Amino acid sequence: MKSDPAAQKTEKVLLPAADEDEVSINTGTAEDLAQIMSGVGLKKAEAIVNYREQNGPFTQIEQLQEVPGIGAALVERNLSRLKL
Repeated sequence: MKSDPAAQKTEKVLLPAADEDEVSINTGTAEDLAQIMSGVGLKKAEAIVNYREQNGPFTQIEQLQEVPGIGAALVERNLSRLKL
């Protein structure tokens, strides 16, 4: 009995995924933010999430500067990685 070679093949199915080089500051987890943002570790990322939970969603990326520990230079450096 011959086996069907096509049945033995496994294919990887690539699903359209969110851009791995961008993160939403309104929905990203602290881990996501820390991984994608340059100069942001878990502590600063947690501060972003805490600020968002206390104050509601960000309406502009520049609002990140209102988060303690996040300055204008950090926001500027990460503009291409961030979305609302």
